[in-house]
Amino acid sequence: MIFKFNGGRGAILCSKCGVILKSGSQIPEYVWEAVRNGTVSQLPDMYCEDGCERSMKMLGELYTGETKNVGE
Repeated sequence: MIFKFNGGRGAILCSKCGVILKSGSQIPEYVWEAVRNGTVSQLPDMYCEDGCERSMKMLGELYTGETKNVGE
């Protein structure tokens, strides 16, 4: 699992694309316990529900300035 601090608040990131999946009060207590114990890397990875299609599309638009379907 990828856990980072985002502006002083915790955040769980997608292990594939790095998008924030959960932050602050959305993070389960077992993750906070792992943060305190230094065992976050032992937790299972988390991923975007859509296989990162939405985030990859948004990143493509940022780099190119144009909108297009992910599969193109």
